[in-house]
Formats: sequence, C-alpha cells, structure tokens
Amino acid sequence: MNWGKIARYAAVLFVVQVVLGLFEADFFVSAESAGEFVASLIGRSLISFAACAAVFVHLSFRQSVRPFAHAWLALLLQAGAGTLLSMALPGLLGSTPFAFASGMCAEPGQA
Repeated sequence: MNWGKIARYAAVLFVVQVVLGLFEADFFVSAESAGEFVASLIGRSLISFAACAAVFVHLSFRQSVRPFAHAWLALLLQAGAGTLLSMALPGLLGSTPFAFASGMCAEPGQA
C-alpha cells in the first residue's frame, strides 16, 4: 500500500468536498417548494458524486497495484477526518452553529 498517495488523495477529496460545501451553502440555501428542494438535493448529490468519481478515476488510473483498495482507503480516511473535524467545530466555535456564525442563515422574516 502506498500510504503517501492515499493521504494525498484523501486530502484532495477533503478539499473538493469542502469547496463543494461552500458552493452549496451560497447557491442552494433555500428552496421555495418541495419540488425545488428535491431537484436541489439531486443536483447537489450528482455534483458531489461526479467530483469524487473524477478523483477516484484519477487515482485508479495512476495506481498499478490495488487501485480500488487505494481509492477506498482514501475515501475512508477523508470521511474519518471530516467526521473528526465536524465533531471539533462546535467546541471551537463555542456551541454556535456554523451557519449562524458565518452569517449564512438569515433570521425569520429577513430575506
């Protein structure tokens, strides 16, 4: 196993997911109807899947020995790091939800 390559691709996956998350927070914040919400959810999922698939394909083509094992380990490492970070953020922010701390959510009645 090439742990250096796994760590690099896990970092790339993490950065891709963070960038997509910031993009989603800016452009997919609210939906006017249930149909728009479902369409937005499907769109976000497809974009995330395509981005992660591109990273997986890149890793798989560049890894000659056990390409899928390397890709899956990179995904698991990225998911673990993301979970640990999401658990640490509330403590770092003083139990203030991140969306309110960054000003992404407006109070009721404000648009």
